[in-house]
Amino acid sequence: PLLEHIKVPTLFVQAADDPMLPARQIEQVSGLDNPAIELLVPRSGGHCAFLSRRPAVSSVGRDLDRYWAENRVVQFLLGLAP
Repeated sequence: PLLEHIKVPTLFVQAADDPMLPARQIEQVSGLDNPAIELLVPRSGGHCAFLSRRPAVSSVGRDLDRYWAENRVVQFLLGLAP
């Protein structure tokens, strides 16, 4: 009941296949009309990781998205920067 009162930009990352948190909680957040909340719901990811099975490799040989969730947080925060 408190989600609608969030005023600070907030990123929710919730896998659709999370065995610990039911899908109705995702629906509750996605049904809110709150511009402060951004919701990311990947199809899979489980409960606490979002690690890829193998590292992505770019043309320069660096891991592009091994830590998917952490990278989404960084992107979200950079999007808040003036």
